[in-house]
This record gives sequence, C-alpha cells and structure tokens, in this order.
Amino acid sequence: MFPQFSCTTTASIYDAVYQSAAGRRCPLFHDRKRDIPTLRFIPPYYDHPAYIHALKAHLTAQISQAETPPDKIIISFHGIPKRYIETGDPYRAQCERTAQLLAQAMNWRDDQWTLGFQSRFGPEKWLEPYTDEILEGLHHAGVEHPMIFSPGFVTDCLETLDELGNEGREQFAEGGGNPENFKFIACLNENRDWIDAMAGLVRLHSANL
Repeated sequence: MFPQFSCTTTASIYDAVYQSAAGRRCPLFHDRKRDIPTLRFIPPYYDHPAYIHALKAHLTAQISQAETPPDKIIISFHGIPKRYIETGDPYRAQCERTAQLLAQAMNWRDDQWTLGFQSRFGPEKWLEPYTDEILEGLHHAGVEHPMIFSPGFVTDCLETLDELGNEGREQFAEGGGNPENFKFIACLNENRDWIDAMAGLVRLHSANL
C-alpha cells in the first residue's frame, strides 16, 4: 500500500513475501516439491489519476471545514537517507511527482505549498528539506495558519498522528506560531474515493489470474 516506491519499504516487503512463498511446501509431496503460489504486486501508483483524485477530494473536504483557510500547505513524506537516492532509488522523484500533481489538481500557487521529509534519525544526511525545520520556520516567514498532510501514507499511524499531528504542532509553536492555528489532516483512511481507487487498482492487477 505504499504509493511511492523505495528499496527501504516496498522492496523489503517484496523480499519478505518471496521468502515466505519460497518456504511453502506442497502437502502432497512434502520435501520433494514446493508449492509456489502465483504472486502479483501492484506497481507504484504515485501518479495514478484515481489516487490523485482521492487526495484532492479528501483535502478539499478538509479545507472547506476549516474555520480559517490555510496560508501554507506542507506536503510531508517519510524521509530516507540521501545515499539511497544517490544510488538510484526513485523515491524522491516519485514523492515530488505526487506533490506536483496534487498541487495542480488543487490549483495551488507555488507559494501556497511546500514539500518536506519527516522522521530522520542518525548522523547521516537524509532527504531535505526537513519537515521539522520547515514547521519551526513558518511563523518567521509570516505563516500563521499552516496545514500539514502526508500523502505517502494511506492510513494513519503513530508517525502521522503523533509525529506530524502532535510534535508538528509543538515545532510550529517553538518557532513562535500559535499552536491553535496548526491544522493536521488525517490520511485517506476510509475515504470513499480512496476505497474506490484501491479497489480499481486491485481489479486491474488481478485480472486474468
């Protein structure tokens, strides 16, 4: 369910599934043969129209419910070490493409949104700009009603709910912003457009099985 591909996430899941499948033994032949199931993976859908449409519909609904329209939207993706990109991982390019398509669908001007990467740790360089630094600098840049959203996750988890929702609010406040004005947008979760998009992807890639 990762829209964007990375060797640190999607590829590791592929490896685990193949390893598990290769370990299955056919009950009729025991050790003599292996029962290898047919495996089919949905490729990265970071630019799929149905996925982008679901993101747009979800954000549009959330923004319409806000008392004050956001004056800056932060599109934040999970970060990975920069060295993976330098060795050919397509993750950053796919994240940027998703963000650009979403901005176009929402008719955002370039100054209405920005891209960031969250969850870095350790001493090495990770993908930049860092979301926490963006949040801490918003008030100084004149932003008073930020909104943050993470389209790389289709369901909420501790990383979105706590790191972006709670810690993100604190980081905005540490930079001088009013934490009451900080708006965290939940992931797609049970959004109807997303469920339809996911069902369509499954039907497309499970045809003729």
